Amino acid sequence: MKNTEQEYDKLIFTQDENAIRNQPSDLCFLVGIPMYMYRVETYDFRSGLDFFEKAILKFKYMPGFPDAEIAKLLNIDVKLVRLVEYELFQKQLISSTGTLTAKGKALRDDSDGLIIDDTKRKIGYIFQMLDGSTLYPYYVENINEITGKMEGVWTISLKEGEKPKEAYEIFVKKEDSSKIIRPSQTDVLNIILSTSRIGNISYNDSMAKNLAINFVPDDSPIPVMVFTYLYLPQSDKDGIYKDDWQIQDPFGEQANVGLKFYIEDQHDENLREMISTCFNQAETDEKVQWADVDKQLNQEVEDKIAADFEDRFSELPSNLKQYIESVVKYYICLQRHNYNDQDYEQSYVINIQKVLEYVLLKDQEVRAQDYRRVKYTYYGSRNYASYISPDRRMNEIESLYNRLIRSSYVPNELSILAKHNNPQKSLKGYLLKYIFSCAINPYNRLRPLIMRSSTIATILKIANLRNENAHGTTETEQNSLTREKIDGLYNFTNKFINDYINL
Repeated sequence: MKNTEQEYDKLIFTQDENAIRNQPSDLCFLVGIPMYMYRVETYDFRSGLDFFEKAILKFKYMPGFPDAEIAKLLNIDVKLVRLVEYELFQKQLISSTGTLTAKGKALRDDSDGLIIDDTKRKIGYIFQMLDGSTLYPYYVENINEITGKMEGVWTISLKEGEKPKEAYEIFVKKEDSSKIIRPSQTDVLNIILSTSRIGNISYNDSMAKNLAINFVPDDSPIPVMVFTYLYLPQSDKDGIYKDDWQIQDPFGEQANVGLKFYIEDQHDENLREMISTCFNQAETDEKVQWADVDKQLNQEVEDKIAADFEDRFSELPSNLKQYIESVVKYYICLQRHNYNDQDYEQSYVINIQKVLEYVLLKDQEVRAQDYRRVKYTYYGSRNYASYISPDRRMNEIESLYNRLIRSSYVPNELSILAKHNNPQKSLKGYLLKYIFSCAINPYNRLRPLIMRSSTIATILKIANLRNENAHGTTETEQNSLTREKIDGLYNFTNKFINDYINL
């Protein structure tokens, strides 16, 4: 099954020519993922400063502070101090005499952002899934265009002179082009910050303005086909493979767990059959063939759902059931691997997020009139006079907490989010809209389930858990969740859904 007869403006395969020949596993095949692409022009920028750069920049605020003394206080070699000073000079943050430049003074107390060079312009790319709302979470500086043709399957030429390769086009649910939500300048900024590993800075309108973000030639989505490898990871032992397939990040070298989830969410039966055909005979860490591991896992998931969830679980909408089943699946996988597998961990967290998002989005669907009033009352409309300013929205959140939750403490994240004029389409954004909806209709169905300070705090923590600061993961990175936290997340989700069933 194919998406449409639509022609794609560009065929793309990674930003690294070396990655073309470096297959991630002996068991792999090429897939094409239809996306939309936007060309983005900005001022040239670099990511913020590291620890030593920040520290030395602050010392340089005091003229005449000797390098030897800086080295002593930081417990590093004086040669490293001088090397860092040279880097700061190259970034135009200190002068040749070692004093702070105007740019350095501006960055001294806020060195976690971007270093912007307004004398140069650069072109980068952001991508959007065909559902029209989900943005690929990384800013891409370079793309590698390839040639190919579609005749049942894609035949692509990865490099001139090399033998063409076949690739399967993944069926993706496509939103009507007229309903595509174009990314905003703030969206682009947040993606740049995330890709640059700059922490949790967001909704900084002044930074977006300083970058001078511009879509080239405009913000019309460009249809592209992005190719990458779907593969079964190899184990440390020769001829042995892990028990779950992965998708290589199209613009990086590691697995992309979020993209895997997106593909699974399309429920492409032909792809499932292809995966089964390619991987069924593979020997796994479980000392059985991959096909048998899959069957055993599915049975364990079924048994655990029967044991842990209310009898009316079967009456839940199919999409919600699938998200919950995936939560259970990856929880079991984490237990099998001694709670020590970052890919499973990320898949686990993503699916918990999807469970919560589904519940909140379903509420928006059921109470559409209430949410329209939320939009008009709190975010304004050309035809609606009662518009509340960002500061008043923040005050309103505090008032709602006092009135409906009986708590004077409002999570700082919610206060900041409330001030933004265009809440992001994410778990946090949906939660904020739900809380505002309680002012419109305090007797809604979900109030006993969600409007508790502990529940809101947990949902915010879950929203922050997904690692969007890097393309995939590396073996040297440490897992972010302990066994206790993983178990705690499962217990929360289990109770949340059982309570939801009984509302």
